Amino acid sequence: MPVCKCGKNPQVKEGFNTSGCNLGAVYTDRDPIMSQISTGRPDVSHVLFWGSSADLLNRILGDTRYMEQDRAVELILIELISSRICHDLVGPVGAVNAGAELMGEAGVADDEALALMRKSGLEAARRLQLFRLAFGRAGNSVDTKSMRDAVAQSFEAEGKVTLLWDQTGIGIDPAHGRLVLNMVMLAREALPFGGDIVVTCESGGRISVNATGKRAAFRPDVENVMKNEVAPEQLDPRTVHGFFLRNLAHRTGGALSVLQEDGNVALIYD
Repeated sequence: MPVCKCGKNPQVKEGFNTSGCNLGAVYTDRDPIMSQISTGRPDVSHVLFWGSSADLLNRILGDTRYMEQDRAVELILIELISSRICHDLVGPVGAVNAGAELMGEAGVADDEALALMRKSGLEAARRLQLFRLAFGRAGNSVDTKSMRDAVAQSFEAEGKVTLLWDQTGIGIDPAHGRLVLNMVMLAREALPFGGDIVVTCESGGRISVNATGKRAAFRPDVENVMKNEVAPEQLDPRTVHGFFLRNLAHRTGGALSVLQEDGNVALIYD
């Protein structure tokens, strides 16, 4: 009969120890290995296991290995996204520094240097805001209109891309709004000479982001990670955003499709 390490005979109900004993593992007389399971896991250690305890131990160790793999993947993504953010901020932050150096050489406040610093500082702030909404937890709570306004202001200041994100598309929940924001940011990468980006949100939940412009196209490696399963170890700072978008689409209950033809690209969530 199954007994507890404390010597009590627990009452059995649906395979669990219901005696209230928290002193140790439950094990069978013929299988004392169960006593080796840590008492720090009462939800596991108090399960009455009628087969081989080695199987249960292997299962627990297997879960631990999966957890370690998940942590390794998270670390890779953190490193790559951090590298991507730093890369995109080097330009405007470096320009601010250049303006400060010009002022230092002149010894007085120079209008041209001040203008450069002001413009570059605002650009860095806008990019940080987009990264905060796209990659950070803020994107799960900020309303979609604020996301649209943030990316629209960034494009307007840049002066190369026009964005049409209609009113229908700003009524969606923040989780899907964050998804659209990332789709728009990826679509911008496909416009080397600028162009137009149109966001369409249909009543059935289908979302499409179309980008049109001269030589509009996704890089082959970015297109690949958006279309196919790719191991995190194969990513780099240029492709991690596409990987992030694909998984974000799955997490919100849909799938991402990528379409390309001359001068036009489309990202579709359905």
